[in-house]
Amino acid sequence: EASGTYKSLSSIKTANEILHHIDLDGTPNRLKSIRHIETPKRFESPKSTAYKSKFPYSEIDIACIHVAVKRGVKLDEVDFCFGGSTLEMLAKKDANEPFIVSRIPGSKCILVAKKKDYTQDLADVGFQFERYVTGGSMLDTSGNPKNTEHIHTMRIGDKTVLFRAEVDASDADGSAIEIKASNPRYWGTKVMFQMISSGSSKLCHGEKSRGVLTRVTLKSLSSVSQEALEYGNISSLQKNIVKGMDAIQDQLKDGGTYRVCFTNGCLKLIPASTRVFGLFPPDHVVKALVD
Repeated sequence: EASGTYKSLSSIKTANEILHHIDLDGTPNRLKSIRHIETPKRFESPKSTAYKSKFPYSEIDIACIHVAVKRGVKLDEVDFCFGGSTLEMLAKKDANEPFIVSRIPGSKCILVAKKKDYTQDLADVGFQFERYVTGGSMLDTSGNPKNTEHIHTMRIGDKTVLFRAEVDASDADGSAIEIKASNPRYWGTKVMFQMISSGSSKLCHGEKSRGVLTRVTLKSLSSVSQEALEYGNISSLQKNIVKGMDAIQDQLKDGGTYRVCFTNGCLKLIPASTRVFGLFPPDHVVKALVD
């Protein structure tokens, strides 16, 4: 398991406990030139290094919001802050996994983020592929996991949304790149929405067969979108996102913690336990980070 201590957000007492984990100069690993990535290449069996979806390896929304504010974003000019999978949830009206809604303390901006307990392992094939195409070793699972987050604002309908999503790599120009070694047959619209959320204009895709990486290609966001929307109705997806955001704004009247659910296709906010599903550290810590 990754070394270091997990913390619940509610137990954090000072802003420094969060600031300590932020590297403002951090950049994503650089993607190798596709023609220099050798295939076929057999995946390895490295030492397991598992980590849980707890702070500081996850639950980093407040850290990203702090950096956005530090770089000039005014929260009162932003309607929503979304994590990387929120668009897909709204577009598909699928909240089977817990999506939590809460207003950022001291502002009108609403954070919508997935809050799911899971464990990831740096030995998994997806992480091996990510290391391999960025010049690292498939076998290297040492050290603690590091996330590089891309933060940007976008207009959706009449709303301003601050996106924060993990970036897998960057190209020679510094543009964000998504990396996937999964089968596109199962992507649906999920990968497209991930790319939009993370500001990735390209996707590095690894094809694999029987434990061997067989081919690596670079796909544009437009080609990923074209495939994703081949059997979907783009206008209905857009309408679902906008209607979902309107519903959240209409229903969220206080500083409570709520879970998204859909009843007969209509988005409803259901009160949720702040102790279990809280998205923020205590108010005085948030104030120190976003003022």
